[in-house]
Amino acid sequence: MKTTSLFLSLAPFLSLASGFVVRPGSVHPTPSLLVAPLRSRVELSNVDEMCIENVAEFCLTESCELEEYEALINQLQDQRDLISEHVSKIDGLLAKLRDHDADQ
Repeated sequence: MKTTSLFLSLAPFLSLASGFVVRPGSVHPTPSLLVAPLRSRVELSNVDEMCIENVAEFCLTESCELEEYEALINQLQDQRDLISEHVSKIDGLLAKLRDHDADQ
């Protein structure tokens, strides 16, 4: 009887304590999650582009490390490639629309 009453008095606290369980994966993330990819093929926002332009201007007027130059060049080449792919898709759609319009 004493055991049952003890359990019933502790039951609300036991269920509350289970909500505060520490998950090992969330406490110490793996290093691969902390490191950003060196080259990402994501279209940059206008703010990101302005930041890259500012860094490029700074590197042209001041001295930058070789790694910084390479990172800027890689980012700008990736953006150029993404824009070229986008323009190619648009050109293809325009050609199809013009051909379709001419057929009618």
